[in-house]
Amino acid sequence: MLIKKGKKQIQLGLTFLLLGTVLAGGAAFSRYHQATNLGDRDSDGIVEGYYLLNRTSEQLVSAQETPNVEKARKNLRELAAKLSGFGVRYADPRLTVEGQQLLNRYYSQMKELGLNLNNQSVESLQEKTTYENYLADIKKVQTIQKKVFTYFNVNETALKQKK
Repeated sequence: MLIKKGKKQIQLGLTFLLLGTVLAGGAAFSRYHQATNLGDRDSDGIVEGYYLLNRTSEQLVSAQETPNVEKARKNLRELAAKLSGFGVRYADPRLTVEGQQLLNRYYSQMKELGLNLNNQSVESLQEKTTYENYLADIKKVQTIQKKVFTYFNVNETALKQKK
């Protein structure tokens, strides 16, 4: 009877050890998944930023050629305000340190672009040097965006198709 009871305790101990190992593995995988994949808020921010950068670039081009300065001013102010809104965003703290730094840098660059663009008049944006400087700034932010896409495996072709 004592031997039978000892065997049951060993079986029970092994069962709990196996269960503990499985649960610990699941927790470790869950932590890894959260650290390397974007949450909904960051994912939405990246998608929104992608479209905002493209629309801003298009608006700058059209501001060069438009006779309707008031409409161009309104459109650029609206886009600048949305870009500036990235200043209140921050990366999810569950992400890796590298991922957080990359996303926070992206958000910061978007905010700076929006603030700078908001301070410009359409007339000054029609000047060639100012216009080219802003296009260069957009390219700089898009370079950071590409790094974010690469780091988090964002499918840019899917975003291009949804335009």
